[in-house]
Formats: sequence, C-alpha cells, structure tokens
Amino acid sequence: MKNTFYENEAREVYEMLRQHGLNPMVCDTPVPFYDVDVRAGLPTAPGDIVEGEYLLLPRQLVKMGITFAVRAKGDSMKDVGIASGDKLQVCADGVYGDGDTVVADIDGELTVKSYFRDRQGRQWLVPANEDYDPIALDEDSAARIIGRVVEVIKEMPRMSHSE
Repeated sequence: MKNTFYENEAREVYEMLRQHGLNPMVCDTPVPFYDVDVRAGLPTAPGDIVEGEYLLLPRQLVKMGITFAVRAKGDSMKDVGIASGDKLQVCADGVYGDGDTVVADIDGELTVKSYFRDRQGRQWLVPANEDYDPIALDEDSAARIIGRVVEVIKEMPRMSHSE
C-alpha cells in the first residue's frame, strides 16, 4: 500500500524528534471520556454522565486496568499541577495507596484529592491547596475511591499577540 503525503511527513517529524532525543508517541488508543466535572475543590454531584465520547491517547500512556477520563474543575489540587479544565486519566483497578491522587465518590458527590492513611489508620482525602480542608473517610460517610489518577492531560492556553 502506498503512503500518503501526510503519512510520510508524520514519519519524518517522528524521526526528527527521535534524533533530538525525544520520545514521540502516536495517539492511537481510544479511552472513554465522561463529560462530567470532578471537583478539585468542594465535592459536588456529577450531574448527567454523558458516554460515547473518547480521547485518543498514546498506547504507552494507557495503563492496564479499567481506564477512563474525566474533567477536573476547581483549584484544590493546584499545588500538584491539576488545574480546572484538565482532563484526568483514571485507572479504576482498585489499586491505590498513600500519596496517590484519586477520584472519590463521597455521598454521591465526586472529587479529586490525594489519598493518605494516618498513623492511627484513619483514611483522608487531602487537597493540594491550603485553602481547603482534608476530608476524613470514616464509617459515617458513604465514600468510595473510584480510581487513581494516572495522567493529567492539559490543553495549552492560547494568548493573543497583544497580551
């Protein structure tokens, strides 16, 4: 089969990047994207979960296990680099531990925080912004960890030349 002009051009760019010591990746693996905001702030109800949309990610970045993507909203995780509008690739394989950033369902409301267990064995969801308080996960809350965040996908902001 004959390569098109664009395939040849893509191969040339790929090889040029490799020659400069970079590791280019092809976005060839569809990952379900749920158009729902996961609060990086105070937990909030997710609203309607819309299925059917996909993000194309490089095969190398798609982790094993059940993987999906959601959108972060808010600023409680700003100190670990998660900004409002970022897409979060979540692995829902049930494996998470101290220090992992997780998406949690707390009494039907979704949030993204860091997971920790203290010396007394209590579990906490901790924001990465001192303006927010940690959330205790105890028997009184109907909380569950949905999955751990394995990638943060950012969109580059656009600026006009006049700014």
